[in-house]
Amino acid sequence: MVATNRENIVELRHSSDGHFEQLFVAYSVSIQGFAMGCWPIIAIDSTHMSGPYRGALFSAIAYDANDSMFPLAFGVMSSKNYEDWSWFLQNLKKVVGDKEVFIILDRHPTLFRSVPEVFGLENHTYCYHHLKENFSSFFNKHNIRGNKGKENALQFLDSIAYARLEHDYNVSMFELRKYNDTLVAWVEENAPEYWTMSKFLKQRWDKMTTNLVELFNSWLRNERHHSICNFLMDHMAKLGSMLIKHKEELNNWKGRTFLNVDIMKRTCTCRSWEMLGIPCEHAVTAIFSIETHDMPSVDNDGLVRSITNEVFFSLNLPHTKRPPRRLRKKHIESQFRDKRIVYCSRCHTSEHNRKTCKNPLS
Repeated sequence: MVATNRENIVELRHSSDGHFEQLFVAYSVSIQGFAMGCWPIIAIDSTHMSGPYRGALFSAIAYDANDSMFPLAFGVMSSKNYEDWSWFLQNLKKVVGDKEVFIILDRHPTLFRSVPEVFGLENHTYCYHHLKENFSSFFNKHNIRGNKGKENALQFLDSIAYARLEHDYNVSMFELRKYNDTLVAWVEENAPEYWTMSKFLKQRWDKMTTNLVELFNSWLRNERHHSICNFLMDHMAKLGSMLIKHKEELNNWKGRTFLNVDIMKRTCTCRSWEMLGIPCEHAVTAIFSIETHDMPSVDNDGLVRSITNEVFFSLNLPHTKRPPRRLRKKHIESQFRDKRIVYCSRCHTSEHNRKTCKNPLS
């Protein structure tokens, strides 16, 4: 790999008696693509290699400008211990260079130690999907309020995790505390500053999970059954095909879309401003481009107004009378609504069930 392209980063380690131990690969196209067009966010995770030599596949996946999967680097290791993760992350640090990135990781004990050592204590966040599973397991273990209670507790946890303001976070914690103090203690003990949006101080572009790594693992599901050498060749071919496909899609892009914004008439050709009464993103861009922020841009219905001097009429209750026929308790179903077809388990035909079946058995 290095002989064909010296900008590829490939590191291989083996034991003193020649047995394979660790492999790290980052192609030059991935390194350049990450530097030029990706968010400074990397999700890391590992999965099992199911080929003849087993081992583990480590992967580092970035988000491209379209929020899609961009494979940055991967490694094949003999296990998932601290030494393997530390070695993989040190090589990943060489790939990103001086660029400040933050890492999304699951709550594996080895990552708790290795990621802060390489990328810093403040440059990582926990995958909310994995944390939510841990919360669910904790809930099941303590058997709090049954299945319906579990749904409510998970909704409270979502409110805590996705709250952007400190006030909203405190309100959600207060609601959870009224629901159950034990769950609040769990949240506080599991470092909310590393997974809640309001507590994490650095920019994260609303990226909360390692789902892209799960997508990468499923993308290589069949290739992981092969030997290491065949896996490398298959991965290279698949990555090349993906990048070529993205390049062709970019070349077929006809051009930029231009929208006309009239600030004085409060209109935009996307029509969102007219329909909602609130400036769309195109209108906001136009307003900021002319450096005038004091002009009225929101309809009166969207403003907070005082109710002082408002007149509230005193109305009597309406006269009611009984309708001429019995009131319906069910709505008339729409004729376009699809109905589930019922099949008889006795004769296997439709429009009736086994209890009302009168067809002779063949």
